[in-house]
Amino acid sequence: MKILMQWTLALFLAASLGRFVAAQTIEDAHRAVEKRDYQTALLILRPLADRGVAEAQTGLAWMYGNGRGVPRNDEAAAKWYRKAADQGDADAQYSLAGMYSEGLGVLKSESEATKWYLKASERGSAKAQNAVGVAFKNGYGVAKDDAEAVKWFLKAAEKGDADAQYNVAQMYREGLGVLKSDSEALKWYLKASERGSTEAQYAVGVAFRNGHGVAKDDAEAVKWFRLAAEQGYAKAQYNLALMYYAGEGVPQDYAQAMNWFREAAEQGVAGAQYNLGMMYSNGLGIPKSYSNAAKLFREAAEQGDADAQYYLAQMYRDGLGVLKSEPDALRWWRKAADQGHAAAQFNLGASYATGEGVPQDYVQAVEWYRRAAEQGYAGAQNNLGVSYERGEGVKKDYAEAYKWLLLASSVGHDEDAARNMKALLGFSTREQLEAGGKAAQEWLQKRRP
Repeated sequence: MKILMQWTLALFLAASLGRFVAAQTIEDAHRAVEKRDYQTALLILRPLADRGVAEAQTGLAWMYGNGRGVPRNDEAAAKWYRKAADQGDADAQYSLAGMYSEGLGVLKSESEATKWYLKASERGSAKAQNAVGVAFKNGYGVAKDDAEAVKWFLKAAEKGDADAQYNVAQMYREGLGVLKSDSEALKWYLKASERGSTEAQYAVGVAFRNGHGVAKDDAEAVKWFRLAAEQGYAKAQYNLALMYYAGEGVPQDYAQAMNWFREAAEQGVAGAQYNLGMMYSNGLGIPKSYSNAAKLFREAAEQGDADAQYYLAQMYRDGLGVLKSEPDALRWWRKAADQGHAAAQFNLGASYATGEGVPQDYVQAVEWYRRAAEQGYAGAQNNLGVSYERGEGVKKDYAEAYKWLLLASSVGHDEDAARNMKALLGFSTREQLEAGGKAAQEWLQKRRP
């Protein structure tokens, strides 16, 4: 949820009809700033600020806070904002709150920030009212109170503040402080979208994509994703790429998918980096390049993307786009495995079972096989069954072996498991097979919705 922290140029340029006495001179300062003639603006504003003209004090504070015509000086900015704020200038009150929120020129204090946001709110500042809502939503300087947050968001939203409209929508979507309502959320997302909020435009796309508060419509989702994507919103770029990649709402087009994945990847979206890496790896819509794939997988992997970590490990194992390295393969498999990536868990288990890159350790192998097997990964279920059959890393148990081999062969359609199960039938008792079959059924029932 966004809070604008500084007195902006747009506010500075807006003349105040209520300050007629200094209007002509202030207008001259406005025109100087428009021309980026900051020295002239400074010469006009300083004497007015010294005489106590609040608008001039706010303008001078802005110049210090942004280093316009003077070296940047947050302490001086805070001093002048306070002088104007004490006179009731809402813009200065809002900006001073931002200084306290960020700890710029003053000691950081959420309670002081909220105090000044409230003062600006009382004077009708919509952006300050939104900021008060954010404070109550997150417990910044006040007790956390979602209902109170909604009240302040609505005050600002009804004045047309796009950030507040977006925040109202979020509260309805999550059911925080109000009854959860996808249709109400969509209504406010649309209002914020009309005022140019790319976050809201993206959210409208998500609503149409998933049928939240509106009939599912992939073509409409694409329209809204594109609107936000063309303004540089990274999540929208990523989702638009996914739509082109899958041919949902638009004809399938790998070239378009690649272009939008690249746009999002350059903004650091891990999913886009991973998917673009997969396109390079498979030569979809682009010439195959393992080195480019490895580079993109690494960028995503370093952000914690488990799929990218897994595929980067695969590339190290096979020496594709990188120098072959078992230690690096194991390191990235482990990172993915620790996040619950079943294929990485299986590969890590296989490494321990064979002693490739690590000391052979059947107990560790069984541990990783089990984690993947519990997620339904057929290869791991087969290997876990074989471990129970042979007593490697676990006590020999034909019933447990039959359970995992049955699951791998009948549910996962693993051919190795089918062969291993057939061999197991030759030396297992009827009781063991019945116990294993029952255990397999119980395992499946626990995982049914």
